[in-house]
Amino acid sequence: APEVRFGVTGHLLGSQLQLEVILETEGGATVAFAHEIAEHVRRRLEEEEDVVHVAVRSIPRADS
Repeated sequence: APEVRFGVTGHLLGSQLQLEVILETEGGATVAFAHEIAEHVRRRLEEEEDVVHVAVRSIPRADS
């Protein structure tokens, strides 16, 4: 499977958390693979009780 790197930024909204996740996939990764990973990450994080919103972006890594 292609390598995936990530970065996460969070913002508190009262006592709840809004997250932005940036996924960097190897240049050889397909769009379908990147979308599948992004959806999995979003769904999993939204299961957390204190998380109210998750935005996930997937971009090809520049150095691959």
